[in-house]
Amino acid sequence: MRTILSLFLGAGCVLLAAGCQASESKDLDPSAPNAVPAAFVQDNSRFAFDLYGKAASTPGNLFFSPHSISTALAMTYAGAQGGTREQMRTVLHFSGEDPVLHDGFATLLGQLAEAGNRNGCTLRRANRLWAQQGYPFSGPFLELTRKSYGAEAVTVDYRTNPGVAISAINDWVAKATEKKIQNIVSSDSIKQDTRLVLTNAIYFKGDWKQQFKASQTKEEPFFTAPDTKAPVQLMRQLHSFPYAETDSLQAVELPYIGRLSMIVVLPKKIDGLPELEQTLALDGYEKWLTTMGSREVALFLPRFRMEYEINLTETLKAMGMSDAFGETANFFGMADMSNPKAKEEPLYLSAVLHKAFVDVNEEGTEAAAATAVVMSKSAVSIPNPPVVFRADHPFLFLIRDMRSGSILFLGRLVQPA
Repeated sequence: MRTILSLFLGAGCVLLAAGCQASESKDLDPSAPNAVPAAFVQDNSRFAFDLYGKAASTPGNLFFSPHSISTALAMTYAGAQGGTREQMRTVLHFSGEDPVLHDGFATLLGQLAEAGNRNGCTLRRANRLWAQQGYPFSGPFLELTRKSYGAEAVTVDYRTNPGVAISAINDWVAKATEKKIQNIVSSDSIKQDTRLVLTNAIYFKGDWKQQFKASQTKEEPFFTAPDTKAPVQLMRQLHSFPYAETDSLQAVELPYIGRLSMIVVLPKKIDGLPELEQTLALDGYEKWLTTMGSREVALFLPRFRMEYEINLTETLKAMGMSDAFGETANFFGMADMSNPKAKEEPLYLSAVLHKAFVDVNEEGTEAAAATAVVMSKSAVSIPNPPVVFRADHPFLFLIRDMRSGSILFLGRLVQPA
C-alpha cells in the first residue's frame, strides 16, 4: 500500500516600518562557508522563473516564495531515487552533485541568518519535518535534513490522531511567520495515511532605505487595462535608485536597510505585462541587473496588499515531476529499507501547498513564507533630468538578497486591492 508524503510551504510578505532584530531558527546550525556558489543561485533562479511562467497562466495577482518552495523540495529531493530523483533534478535545475547542492542551501540559510543581524531588518527562516511515529525513516536522511536545513524531525500520529498533527503544524507555521500564514494544512490535506510532512517558513520585516512620505501619497487611477482603471493609493518620492531601461520596460531597485531589496519591473505599455512574462528568464533578469546604474528617479508606486494560495501539485506535474506524485514514486532514500514496514508502506508525494501574503506601504516590508551581483557605477551626469517611473499599471516585482543574488519572493500586481 502506498502511503503519503506531504509537502507544505508557508510564505508571505508585508511592507511596514521595522527596526531590525536578529532572529535565527533555533534548529539551524549556521556553520557554513561564507560564499553561496553563483551556479547554485542561478539554478534556483531558473526554477523561480519557470514556476512563475506556469503560474502566470492563471489570471489575477500572483505572489510566492521561490526560495521557500526550492528549499522544501530540496529536502524532499534528498530522499528521492531513480527516475523520481532525475525528474526532480531536471525540474528544479539542480545541476550540482548532492554535497554541493545541500551545502549550497546550508550556506544560503547561514547567510540569511547573518542578514538578520544587520540594522533595519528581521529575517527568519525555519524548516521542520513532521514524521509519523513508528515509521522507519532513514537515519542518513534525517541527519542530512537536520544538518543542511536545520530541519529537526518531530514525531506525530497521523494514523490515529491527525487533528492533533494538523494543529501542531499550523501553530508552528503561524508562529514562524508572525501569524501572517494561517491554516496551511487541514483535514483535506492531512489524512490517516500521511507519513511525513515537510514544512518551510520564511519571514522578513524591514524598512525601505529611502522611505516614502505618507503625506505625499494620493489616490490616483491604476490602469488594469488600457480602458479600465481602479483607484489606488499612489506613493511618490524623488531619489537616486539603481535603474535600467529597455525599449519595452523600466526596472528600478529599491533597497531596504540591510542587504535585501525589491526590484520592480514595469512594462512601458499598459497591457505589456503578458508579453514580458512570455519572455521572462534568467538571462533577461541578469541583464537588467548588470545594466542598472544610479539614476535620479521620480518614483510612483502603489500601496498594495494581497494574499495568494496555490496547490502546486498539478503545476509541478506539468513541469515534468509527475513520478513523485503516483505509484511510480521512489522515495526509498527516506526510509530504512531493511525494515519490512518501509517496503509495505512506500511513500509518494500527495500535495505541495503554498501560501503567501504581501502588503506594501510607505515605510518598509514584512515578508513571511520564507550579493554576487554588483551595481554598475553611474554614467549619468547631474544635469540629466530625473526619469519618471510611474507604476500605475500591471507590473512584476521581486524581493532578493543582494549579497547572494537569491530571489526570496516573486510576484505581479495586476489588480490593486
